Amino acid sequence: VPCTGTTAIGLVHIEGCRLSTAAADPFSHPAFTQNLPENGVSAPWFKVLVERFDCEGSAKGRYIELDSAANLRTQVRTAPNVKLGAYHLSEELAENMGGAPVPLLPSRWQDEGMPAPKHEYSFMTGVKLPEHLGSTNMAKGPDDAMYTGDPKKPQCGDLRVSFLAAKATVASAVATAAPVNL
Repeated sequence: VPCTGTTAIGLVHIEGCRLSTAAADPFSHPAFTQNLPENGVSAPWFKVLVERFDCEGSAKGRYIELDSAANLRTQVRTAPNVKLGAYHLSEELAENMGGAPVPLLPSRWQDEGMPAPKHEYSFMTGVKLPEHLGSTNMAKGPDDAMYTGDPKKPQCGDLRVSFLAAKATVASAVATAAPVNL
């Protein structure tokens, strides 16, 4: 079915079409400019995921998603004018495309062989975090995420910040359509 094909019942079926964005400014994050690709991330969507290592309740021993921590917050940003073939995708449809971790670079202090920044720990509250988190006080882990502690031996309250982006370049969809929108 061609990228502009429609059916008689108001649905559009497009298959194997090129995905494009009109984003003039690729996604980035000001606290992690050392770690994210130099020219930003060009993708239909970009997600910052903030998590805390939990030591209580049903999530004990796992990372749980947080709304925010210090200067960071979990968020999804969608590029303007995401298109599949000739059709503009709704934000909801664009955000449902599969994603993958964004490859990160180590922080400069890691490249220079400096020791990891120490964070104060409190038995009652877990970790006491600095007011500003980013490249200067978080370490890149082997899974392309940033950590406040040792990624291999997390302690209560340690944070993990992951960056994810849509990975699709070709996609298919069946959707109801406005004249040029899905």
